[in-house]
Amino acid sequence: MQEQQLLKPNEWSYCDFFWADKKDPQGTSCLTGFEVLLQKQLKGKQIQKEMAEFIRERIKIEEEYAKSLSKLSQIPLASQEEG
Repeated sequence: MQEQQLLKPNEWSYCDFFWADKKDPQGTSCLTGFEVLLQKQLKGKQIQKEMAEFIRERIKIEEEYAKSLSKLSQIPLASQEEG
């Protein structure tokens, strides 16, 4: 069977992985399309956890900022000024 010609031979590309297994750059092992997708999904899961933590921290900061602004708005300014 003739080896498939890769669309992006110098890259790890989805379009080339799902037709046949691809050897790693050292030629020691093959990766299947499933393995590539699994690795991508696991990385995505980790990124989602990191983003969720980032957003939780951002929420805390925004809540503290809102409380500080609320306190600041209670301070009377120019209450003694006339005219």
